[in-house]
Amino acid sequence: MPQFRLFLLAAFCAAAVPAAASSAAVEAAGAAANPAALSLIWISLDTVRADHLQLYGYERETSPFLADLAQRGLYFEWAISPQNSTLPTHLTQFTGIHPYLHGVMHSKRNPGIRLADSVRTLPELLTDAGFRSRAWTDGGKMARHYGFARGFETYSEQRQPFAMKLNLALAALDQLEPGERFFFFIHTYEAHAPYLPPPPYRDWFQAPADTGGHVPMNRYDGSLRLIDDQLRRLIATLKRGGVLDRAVLVITGDHGENFNEYGINHIGHGAENLHQNLTRVPWIVLHPNERYRGRVSKLVGLVDFANTTLALLGLEERFAGQGIDVLAADAPSDRAYVSWTGSPNSPGCAWSIYSGDFHLLRCDDPAGPERNGLFHFRRDPLERSALDEPQIVADLDRQLTTWRDDLEPERARLQPSLIDYAPLDRDTTEALRALGYLEEKPEPKEPDPPP
Repeated sequence: MPQFRLFLLAAFCAAAVPAAASSAAVEAAGAAANPAALSLIWISLDTVRADHLQLYGYERETSPFLADLAQRGLYFEWAISPQNSTLPTHLTQFTGIHPYLHGVMHSKRNPGIRLADSVRTLPELLTDAGFRSRAWTDGGKMARHYGFARGFETYSEQRQPFAMKLNLALAALDQLEPGERFFFFIHTYEAHAPYLPPPPYRDWFQAPADTGGHVPMNRYDGSLRLIDDQLRRLIATLKRGGVLDRAVLVITGDHGENFNEYGINHIGHGAENLHQNLTRVPWIVLHPNERYRGRVSKLVGLVDFANTTLALLGLEERFAGQGIDVLAADAPSDRAYVSWTGSPNSPGCAWSIYSGDFHLLRCDDPAGPERNGLFHFRRDPLERSALDEPQIVADLDRQLTTWRDDLEPERARLQPSLIDYAPLDRDTTEALRALGYLEEKPEPKEPDPPP
């Protein structure tokens, strides 16, 4: 393994990296892969919205490599985030439990909230199944305080450049025995505010003023190009080392970002806004088996991430939350997905439901008409034109009401056992402050503590 480590690091740090292997080569490797021995590399790109990636139709060249990678693997065209904040969405991916049910959201009113130890997470399940599990995160709302570190052999929450995290993950391969299964989780705030990518990415995109472009969005897009270039280097290195012949690579977003769009005067993701720029996220899978190729056009959600990933690894166990294995032969093709932000029964609470071909936005704040509306998201993916279709609105309102009514008793019964409280340490508090989460108005709002 030391020689393997040196090869990986040398290949990753080389100035010129060969293009990734062809689709035919990937499929040939997949045919010989043993599904009972697959490992997992999960890369979480915090704050990356789907519609700013070329794969999902963006006109800027922010992500040419990801677009190519998705064509050689499997990608979900419409993956829906259940919330607009890092902490609740990641805990949903770790557990398969919708944020409306688990209720773990940081705020000044609930500063020490965390996932209860009794709730089993994806890292714990994989570690129990024999995986060597390690994580590199940027901390903040991914701090171990919230329950993310459970199950990991090592868990870093030190904010670092994305490239450094990838180098550390490659070096960690040296600690594995031949044939040993591993789970590596890599999380980055590279595209998160304050949008400060290093040169040349800081000035990579320059939009003229008359196009509505502005510095924050230009630098955000520059951060996406940095991420894309680093992923190109990482995956070329893993391919050359043969790692992806025996590992599943998954790349996801957790929520998007708003740049004064839809009439909402806000930059960030903390407003009660659940348009597609906040709720549509990337989800890409590279699997050794040729069965997992192509575009999945049906609606899926991050609530499905845990159970779908377990199936991709060939494991039989499933979480009992709201998520399913969306790639199963018997998976329904007409599931609706609900997103939510704010306190459930207070002014300003916003809801979103994707169902069929439509996306309905609902906000309890009458002063926020831009947060209400119906869109045909397949014909109008950027939600530029609201529809006047009273019958469809009434139908989706009924679906949303039914979803809330069905989940409310379970929420009242289970949420007290899903959450816990403990004081935040100084490092986590300062990391949250640096990310802008300790401002006067918490972003986003949180549910009231259970009685």
